[in-house]
Amino acid sequence: MPIYMPELFPTSGRATAISTVFNSARIAGALVTLGTGMLISLLGGITAAATIVGVVMYAIAIATVWFVGPETKGQPLPR
Repeated sequence: MPIYMPELFPTSGRATAISTVFNSARIAGALVTLGTGMLISLLGGITAAATIVGVVMYAIAIATVWFVGPETKGQPLPR
Protein backbone atom coordinates (compact mmCIF):
# COMPACT_ATOMS: atom_id res chain seq x y z
CA MET A 1 0.00 0.00 0.00
CA PRO A 2 2.69 2.60 0.80
CA ILE A 3 4.29 1.91 -2.57
CA TYR A 4 1.03 2.42 -4.48
CA MET A 5 -0.31 5.47 -2.62
CA PRO A 6 2.41 8.00 -3.60
CA GLU A 7 1.52 7.53 -7.26
CA LEU A 8 -2.08 8.61 -6.64
CA PHE A 9 -1.45 12.02 -5.09
CA PRO A 10 0.80 14.98 -5.92
CA THR A 11 3.73 15.80 -3.66
CA SER A 12 2.05 18.85 -2.10
CA GLY A 13 -0.99 16.78 -1.16
CA ARG A 14 1.10 14.06 0.45
CA ALA A 15 3.16 16.59 2.40
CA THR A 16 0.07 18.43 3.63
CA ALA A 17 -1.68 15.21 4.66
CA ILE A 18 1.24 13.79 6.63
CA SER A 19 1.85 17.13 8.36
CA THR A 20 -1.83 17.46 9.27
CA VAL A 21 -2.02 13.93 10.68
CA PHE A 22 1.24 14.27 12.62
CA ASN A 23 0.44 17.65 14.15
CA SER A 24 -3.22 16.92 14.91
CA ALA A 25 -2.14 13.86 16.91
CA ARG A 26 0.32 16.01 18.86
CA ILE A 27 -2.36 18.62 19.59
CA ALA A 28 -4.88 15.96 20.64
CA GLY A 29 -2.31 14.35 22.94
CA ALA A 30 -1.57 17.69 24.58
CA LEU A 31 -5.26 18.52 25.04
CA VAL A 32 -6.06 15.11 26.53
CA THR A 33 -3.11 15.39 28.91
CA LEU A 34 -4.18 18.85 30.05
CA GLY A 35 -7.80 17.77 30.40
CA THR A 36 -6.87 14.72 32.45
CA GLY A 37 -4.67 16.83 34.72
CA MET A 38 -7.49 19.31 35.24
CA LEU A 39 -9.89 16.44 35.98
CA ILE A 40 -7.49 15.00 38.56
CA SER A 41 -7.16 18.35 40.32
CA LEU A 42 -10.93 18.97 40.14
CA LEU A 43 -11.85 15.57 41.61
CA GLY A 44 -9.00 15.50 44.11
CA GLY A 45 -7.45 12.22 43.06
CA ILE A 46 -6.40 10.02 40.20
CA THR A 47 -8.79 7.17 41.04
CA ALA A 48 -12.00 9.03 40.21
CA ALA A 49 -10.42 10.76 37.22
CA ALA A 50 -9.15 7.46 35.79
CA THR A 51 -12.57 5.89 36.27
CA ILE A 52 -14.33 8.75 34.51
CA VAL A 53 -11.84 8.79 31.62
CA GLY A 54 -12.12 5.01 31.25
CA VAL A 55 -15.91 4.99 31.27
CA VAL A 56 -16.11 7.87 28.79
CA MET A 57 -13.63 6.21 26.40
CA TYR A 58 -15.52 2.91 26.68
CA ALA A 59 -18.80 4.70 25.89
CA ILE A 60 -17.23 6.40 22.88
CA ALA A 61 -15.96 3.04 21.60
CA ILE A 62 -19.36 1.39 22.06
CA ALA A 63 -21.12 4.31 20.33
CA THR A 64 -18.68 4.13 17.44
CA VAL A 65 -19.28 0.42 16.93
CA TRP A 66 -23.03 0.87 17.36
CA PHE A 67 -23.39 3.63 14.76
CA VAL A 68 -20.53 2.94 12.35
CA GLY A 69 -20.04 -0.81 12.37
CA PRO A 70 -21.80 -2.75 9.61
CA GLU A 71 -24.29 -5.47 10.48
CA THR A 72 -22.77 -8.85 9.63
CA LYS A 73 -25.47 -11.13 11.00
CA GLY A 74 -26.34 -13.85 8.51
CA GLN A 75 -23.57 -12.92 6.07
CA PRO A 76 -20.88 -15.41 5.06
CA LEU A 77 -17.32 -14.88 6.21
CA PRO A 78 -15.02 -13.21 3.66
CA ARG A 79 -12.52 -15.51 1.94
